[in-house]
Amino acid sequence: HTGAWHLFADLAARYYEESEMDKESIEHDVWFVEGMKAVEKAINNESSYAKFYSTRGRLNSLIDKYDRALDDIKTAIDKENPNNSDYSMRISRYLSLKIKIESKEKMYRMEQRRAEIEDEMTNNLGTIDQNIQKTNEELQRLEGASEKNLEYLGLFAGIISFTIASISIAEEFLSSFYYEGNIVRNLQRRYDGIT
Repeated sequence: HTGAWHLFADLAARYYEESEMDKESIEHDVWFVEGMKAVEKAINNESSYAKFYSTRGRLNSLIDKYDRALDDIKTAIDKENPNNSDYSMRISRYLSLKIKIESKEKMYRMEQRRAEIEDEMTNNLGTIDQNIQKTNEELQRLEGASEKNLEYLGLFAGIISFTIASISIAEEFLSSFYYEGNIVRNLQRRYDGIT
């Protein structure tokens, strides 16, 4: 039975390694779940067989459980019997699998970081858009204030012009009044001098 359970788990791992399914789809797919159960049964029945751990590591890496996968590969390396004739070949397969899982984990982490940066950029662009909108609103408010200021400036210029014109008219009036007053006095003096 142990060999059959492992064979089933190994076939499930090969199938999903070749498929284009995403992690969530794989994790909930019935054959993956059954493959994981089968490898667990194999390990529980014969915990000293290294290859079972390697297979479980492959399955764990398919659902982005890289720490578990690497622990399983390390356990497979540790449990492999160095007296077996194919020891070096098995160890090289485990090491190759370990490198593959580490690479996949790095790609996964880079993708997560890229997504975080993209989210940050999107948020920053939203903030920039909000700041541009606020700046435009403030400019419109200032333009409205500038127009009002120009209206007030025009009103004050009109008042100043009116005041200056009024002063000029008053000055001319007073000058003419003073001039006429002098003429009247001179005439009165002459008249007084004649009489």
